[in-house]
Amino acid sequence: MVPAGRGRPTIHQLMPDHTWRDTGVLVDAGGAAAADAAAASRPDSTADVLGLGNMAHVVSRTATGEIRYERFQYIGVGNVWLRLPGAARVLATGGTESASLTRDSTGMLWVTFTQGKRVMVTRTVSPGSGDWTPASVLPVPDATVSSDDISAITRFRGRVGIMWSDQQSSAVRFAVHDDGTPDTRWTVQTVLSGAGVADDHISLKGTFDDDRVFAAVKTSLDDDPASPATAPLIQVLRRDAAGRWTVSTSHTVADKATRPQLVVDFVNGRVHVLTTSPVAGGSVYRKDASAATLSWGSGRGTVLMSAAGAVVNDVSTTKDPVSVEGIVAIASDNAAHRYRHAEIAVS
Repeated sequence: MVPAGRGRPTIHQLMPDHTWRDTGVLVDAGGAAAADAAAASRPDSTADVLGLGNMAHVVSRTATGEIRYERFQYIGVGNVWLRLPGAARVLATGGTESASLTRDSTGMLWVTFTQGKRVMVTRTVSPGSGDWTPASVLPVPDATVSSDDISAITRFRGRVGIMWSDQQSSAVRFAVHDDGTPDTRWTVQTVLSGAGVADDHISLKGTFDDDRVFAAVKTSLDDDPASPATAPLIQVLRRDAAGRWTVSTSHTVADKATRPQLVVDFVNGRVHVLTTSPVAGGSVYRKDASAATLSWGSGRGTVLMSAAGAVVNDVSTTKDPVSVEGIVAIASDNAAHRYRHAEIAVS
């Protein structure tokens, strides 16, 4: 988060009393030395964060600047985070709308993003290495997209998967790579196809010890005045162990929902979808359904974040499935220029 008065993103810690502690540790400083970190850090960057044990892996980006990788280590004695400048790398230049990272079962880190109307991918050269392969076009038959499309990556049992929106071809696609196989070996599925099914909103979730993959995606059907109120707007997708996809509609055009974030609760077998409504910002809502049936009720769901005069938007939450600790979600209030957060018990 970017704290008031600092103007640069830093790591924050959620405390037991439900307040946030600014650790002062800068994010998105690249390989800059400690003395130059503040100058290198970008206030307008956004990041994807992967937590593994006491390590936090971060890939950050801006619309036109560098795509950066950084690593941070948590030291329990003293309750501090350390930025490890020696691990920082520039993965690409030229900017991107979104970047996403994961780690496979061999210990290899992977990052995907879109650039130059192509789906791009890069990885560490070996498990645990600090060096990365040059970013290249995803080696699949159709990796060409529109300038407004994004990609996301996740892990699942023995594999990584990349999902991307393809508004140029009116499709949502998913490519799978088996861990340890050559970089050129990907299999591709078209998950959704048809006019208006793609938009640049994707929340993709998987885990090491499960064969299933879940995703929440937004359609573009709300852009068409002729679309009926019952047309699908937010769709929740599930891939089973055999590679078959189940498609369900959690929100319709009538709900005016946007920017979905998916949370998977394997402990209780539930899937939660967090969305903003209206599209320009206002409140954050939550809906949940059985992970087995993906049967959703009507409407936007339950209000999760709302306040008088607030314009809440861009909700975010954990990459990993949640457990008995519950769900933490955070969003920005563009009217008050502050962050708002919510905690949800799932037990």
